[in-house]
Amino acid sequence: MPQGLKVQVLSGLPKKNMNIKELNSKKLYKEYSLEIPFDEVDNSINDKVREIIPTVTLPGFRKGKAPLNIVKKNMKIIY
Repeated sequence: MPQGLKVQVLSGLPKKNMNIKELNSKKLYKEYSLEIPFDEVDNSINDKVREIIPTVTLPGFRKGKAPLNIVKKNMKIIY
């Protein structure tokens, strides 16, 4: 990565396990390849979903009592 360039990518993920490679560099065009471990992304998504579970109302469940996997399916969090 060029010196002096700061890029904030997926702010909540630790950058220590993230691999960033510059693929293409032109005057006004930069292309990067990002490799982020699946476990870190999955954990971040699960943490955010757990934060909203108390406000979620789904048919068949009391407010805030729906399981994590059902809430993720209902929110269409598919990866």
